[in-house]
Amino acid sequence: MKILLVDDDPVSLERLRALMRPYGSCSAAKCVECAVDAFTAALEDGEAFDLVSLDLTLPDGRGDEAIERLRALERRYGLHPSDGARVVVVTGSSQARDVMRSFRGGASGYLVKPVTSDKLAEVMQAIERDAA
Repeated sequence: MKILLVDDDPVSLERLRALMRPYGSCSAAKCVECAVDAFTAALEDGEAFDLVSLDLTLPDGRGDEAIERLRALERRYGLHPSDGARVVVVTGSSQARDVMRSFRGGASGYLVKPVTSDKLAEVMQAIERDAA
């Protein structure tokens, strides 16, 4: 599985990298524009990301807005919504409006920091079930 981790906090990014490593190869981005650039490059190379882990609060925008941009890129490159990357929001916010906005925008999972391996495993299993 090809994974894009998007978080501006270096400690959170390294923690996520360690937790996600068993699931696949990880690349990192620290801002919305960086994530969009990496996502675009992967699509252009024909090696799209399978999973995006995305913080909601980034220095150059909100993660839920990033989801919309990533979905638009997938459409532009001819990917059917069911074939697109799964997005797991990983954030410090447990507010219902953030959770709802994320799922409405196309997130497949939502985790509140600090993330544990058990919570991540639950979300990953749910994503795998939905993909089957």
